[in-house]
Amino acid sequence: MSKSNGREFWTRVIQEYESRRQEQTHWDFVEEWGISLTTFRSWLYRLRREQKEVDDQVALVPVEITGLDAAAITAEPTESLAPMDAAFPGGMVLRFQVGTNPGYMAELLSSVSRRLRAPLSGQRLLTA
Repeated sequence: MSKSNGREFWTRVIQEYESRRQEQTHWDFVEEWGISLTTFRSWLYRLRREQKEVDDQVALVPVEITGLDAAAITAEPTESLAPMDAAFPGGMVLRFQVGTNPGYMAELLSSVSRRLRAPLSGQRLLTA
């Protein structure tokens, strides 16, 4: 393989490897592709590390609260307030009880969004 193979090439190679890594060792994979084991591993670990960094970033979620008046938002949680639902694209909904820690909600929504590979910008927080 030429040294001129750049990120685009290696991203495709690593995606192919990751899609079937349970089936092949690094050595078998590089022999099949005719590529250097050292270069393959360098790109594999680099791209995995970059993906982990992206996955570890906390993203802010745009929130729209509907169905509550301003007094209810500032009031202490009571049983009369409805739980809040976070709706994801595709129909998945997470329900939060009134008084749930906002930091916990943000962390959970970010984690679920990463796992679903769903864009955060499409989420809305709604009351039931």
